[in-house]
Amino acid sequence: MPNIIFLYGNDELPSRVRIREFEADFTDPTTADMNTARLEARSMSEDELNNAVNAMPFLAPKRLVILGNPSARYNNPSTRKKFEEFISKSLIRRGWLCMKSVEPKEAEKHWLMKWAGKNSTAIKTQAFMLPRQKDMPDGSSMRRRTRRQNRSAGRGEARRNGRRGYASDGHGNYQTAGVC
Repeated sequence: MPNIIFLYGNDELPSRVRIREFEADFTDPTTADMNTARLEARSMSEDELNNAVNAMPFLAPKRLVILGNPSARYNNPSTRKKFEEFISKSLIRRGWLCMKSVEPKEAEKHWLMKWAGKNSTAIKTQAFMLPRQKDMPDGSSMRRRTRRQNRSAGRGEARRNGRRGYASDGHGNYQTAGVC
């Protein structure tokens, strides 16, 4: 298993679920809390990152370091190079994790993606992208189809129950049509 897992994309919910899966790998919640460090790159210091990455696991086989938005702190080539060297030389154990929100068009050109491509044995990438508008079904046609299906299903249900009418209101009350 790679030491660094880079979660990226514009859909945050599945990436947060993935992080919970990593946290669930610990045998007990107390051990997970003691061996998990959550850092926001914008507000952290270099010492905080160093302490989090190089700390020994406490009563567990691994540590989990979650670094959010590394591009916010490492926004020029010299700081990026320092970050890459630090991570490469550090005592990384299983569980290092890096997150970044990246738009689909920018993903291939992003500096972290390029770095991950060069170090594919140590870094695993996983994308979580929202579907594009053109890939989603048209909402208006789905509404028409659903209404049509609901009307026909309601009539069939009413006939099966020996009544003429339309769909029930959900409480067993059928809207029956007057029959003369």
